[in-house]
Amino acid sequence: MNRPSRAMVAVLALICAGPLLPLAAAVYRVWADAGLEGTPIPARAAATPAGGQAAPPAGPAAPSASLPPSQADPPALPASPAPAAAASAIGPPPAPRREGFIAPAPAWEATLRAADAELGRRLALEGEAARGIQACASCHGPAGVADPVGEIPSLAGLAAPYLAKQMLDFRSAARKQPIVTGIMRSLDDAEIGALAAYYATLPASPRSATAPAQARSAQSTASPQRPTAGSPPSASDPSQKDGDVTAPSTSGSSQRDEDVAVRLDTVGDGARALPACANCHGARGAGAGELLPRLAGQPSAYIETQLRAMREGSRANDDGGVMRAFASRLTEAEIQALARYYAAGGRDAASRPQASGSLPAAQSRAVASGSSSPRHQAADGPSPTPPS
Repeated sequence: MNRPSRAMVAVLALICAGPLLPLAAAVYRVWADAGLEGTPIPARAAATPAGGQAAPPAGPAAPSASLPPSQADPPALPASPAPAAAASAIGPPPAPRREGFIAPAPAWEATLRAADAELGRRLALEGEAARGIQACASCHGPAGVADPVGEIPSLAGLAAPYLAKQMLDFRSAARKQPIVTGIMRSLDDAEIGALAAYYATLPASPRSATAPAQARSAQSTASPQRPTAGSPPSASDPSQKDGDVTAPSTSGSSQRDEDVAVRLDTVGDGARALPACANCHGARGAGAGELLPRLAGQPSAYIETQLRAMREGSRANDDGGVMRAFASRLTEAEIQALARYYAAGGRDAASRPQASGSLPAAQSRAVASGSSSPRHQAADGPSPTPPS
């Protein structure tokens, strides 16, 4: 009876020990992961001798003489650096990251934060001979209104941010003009901001308001009178045949140019992905926003020069190349028509007699042809007219 009972006990013990082995292994793994495996066990305090003095700590034990050199204790590893020394070697902790996208402030903003318009007035009217700074008025006029015949723009009444950006672009050669670039490189940020603030306070060019009426009056005086129905043809006008009622050829050409400019300004050209100029530069070039300048009243030659420069890529300080893309789609005739249109103050077809509530002639034709659809008007953003 004793032998079977012992065998049964052994079998039962093995059965009970089976589930305990995986449990023991799991406990050991947790214990090792927690770092408890390498925790040193504090040594017991050494016994104090009878004399009352503590025995000096024992040095490292010498390898046993009975063991061969290959089985002697390995050399001790070098001590790890202190936590403070390790932190100094790594460097300071990185700054916390800022969540979200934050666009950097444009450079022109800093120039206008404390702009001194009086300093700008002195620089504009007097310059500073000691530093070789020429007075702006010598080219742009004492009131900031340039000669209408020439390629020098008027500055009066333009937005201060736009003026500051253009001056910074001249200084960095992002926009090139030898004389202006030389002057701008002699000015610091505060002086650039002062000039921008001063010119922004001046009234805009009077041509912006008076040129349309003057241009229409001059055109009606210079052009022969349109004959009425039933009147005899003029013998001095070869363009009129017997019974025809037609306008002189010069007047017709001028009318077509104005219609082209009105269409580009108010409607654009959807087939070429040209939005209306007025979308960004305001109705009839009156200006809109801080960086979208007024075009009305600028000299015609200046507008032509800037449009050609953008079309050819020699002027490339427009954001994202938008104006360069639009200018590249314009013909030479359209550039000239737009330049004359804006130089005259942005006269449009609404200034001519028409039925009440009707659209201008050019815009009506564009609507009828389907080129004024919202999809085309919104194409690519700003208008195909140059910042001044």
